[in-house]
Amino acid sequence: MSAISSFVHELANEDLSRLDDRSLEQDVVDVSRLIDMLSAQLMVRIAEVDRRKTFAFDGFLSTQAWVASACDMGAGNARRKVAVAQALETMPETTTRFSAGDISNDKVLILADAVDAYPDRFAID
Repeated sequence: MSAISSFVHELANEDLSRLDDRSLEQDVVDVSRLIDMLSAQLMVRIAEVDRRKTFAFDGFLSTQAWVASACDMGAGNARRKVAVAQALETMPETTTRFSAGDISNDKVLILADAVDAYPDRFAID
């Protein structure tokens, strides 16, 4: 994780005025893709916490409550992240493509809503 933190600090200290317009635009696209890839890894890890029930060791009654506390976010946001993580468990190819940055977080949210609405259509055989 320290390599990721170092990279983010490097980005934060970059002099954007030195970038030409096309390079700046490409940076926006690249950073967006990296955020999606990191979001995928967050979902994978939340799903693992949920599967292992590790939140109970800290006295929490649910994955959602633990995520809200541990990640300093609102309950609704935590609930959404856990729901997406659980939905991705039923979509291994989507998870792989999300992790590779080939599918955006926004598209994954749409697919997670579809899994919630039509779980039988996403069942893994």
